Amino acid sequence: MKRMSLKEMMEKLQDERILSLKGKLQRYKKEGTLFFKGTIHDMDWNKPMELYCAWSPGTIKYRNAFPVPSSHYWRLVNHQNPWQLLSSYYHDYYKTKKIPKKWASNLYIFKGEKFIWFFIQ
Repeated sequence: MKRMSLKEMMEKLQDERILSLKGKLQRYKKEGTLFFKGTIHDMDWNKPMELYCAWSPGTIKYRNAFPVPSSHYWRLVNHQNPWQLLSSYYHDYYKTKKIPKKWASNLYIFKGEKFIWFFIQ
């Protein structure tokens, strides 16, 4: 997806209630189908935030998060070489050869119901 502020979302979706929009965003994040850093309640109205969709990265220029199906989490944890397996998920999502080295020491996890998101700050 792309960077978008709450204000822009309201305008594009023609949603008149900010609480309704925040509720939807929070629900999709809890599912893991949508990801953004931080909590929706702390988001600045005008500040664009990075939005990620589990199904496709879209045409985004930044690559700071990627999903792994929740059902694969223990496979990843118990894998002989978890970094190699994690790299394959990154590759599948972004269609790139390998995961950047900057990820190795700066990795965070958000556990959603359907997808787990690995991200960097």
